[in-house]
Amino acid sequence: MTTYALPSDPLGARLWEIFGRYPWQWIYKPDGGNTWETEGRYPLRPRVFWKNWQDAALALGVRFGSQTQYALIDIDKGSAYLTQAKLGEILEALETIGINRVLKLRSSFSGGLHLYIPLPNPVATFNLACALKECLKAFGFTLAAGQLEVFPNTKAYGRSWMGEHVEYQGHRLPLQPGSGAVLLNDSLQPVGDRLERFFWSWDFAAQAQDMGLLGEALATAKKNRRKHRRICTKLE
Repeated sequence: MTTYALPSDPLGARLWEIFGRYPWQWIYKPDGGNTWETEGRYPLRPRVFWKNWQDAALALGVRFGSQTQYALIDIDKGSAYLTQAKLGEILEALETIGINRVLKLRSSFSGGLHLYIPLPNPVATFNLACALKECLKAFGFTLAAGQLEVFPNTKAYGRSWMGEHVEYQGHRLPLQPGSGAVLLNDSLQPVGDRLERFFWSWDFAAQAQDMGLLGEALATAKKNRRKHRRICTKLE
């Protein structure tokens, strides 16, 4: 396995540590562009990753691999869930599966909201996607593009024996210069866009999660998903 040099800036190295776990099929959008593009010819390398993140003329994003140490809930501007009351309900729902603290960010100048869920150790990506989806749906939330989305998503299974591989959806990276992204406090007021504060908040939130309770939710979600797959197979 080839190992590439990390960015010399400790901030870049830490950003890569969190978001560079799956460097393939990364996404980007040039300044003024409306559509995200996927770069599938080569993986994203650490120093290129850091250089691109600092480029205000390029929006950069990544996808998830088989394991992840975070998740993301995306609430777009204009969503019915972008209110203090609904946000409180979402956070209460997450607490039932052991997620006690999130990072709140304005995602960009568009005014959407990103809720980052840091974890202290990696978990199976698909199980986490299922657990989050089941949790929110159980509390009456409707997952839909432009309203409320969960990353990682519950992607379709690729038929490996036929060479199929289905990627998880990509998401933009946080706090890129010139993007309008900013950290928010509990009242959704801006508190800055410095990576140092972001990393401090990230570590604090990760240690606050109840991994025992979350582990139970992941196991239940995995069991339910297997049951669902068996039912669908019989129907087919």
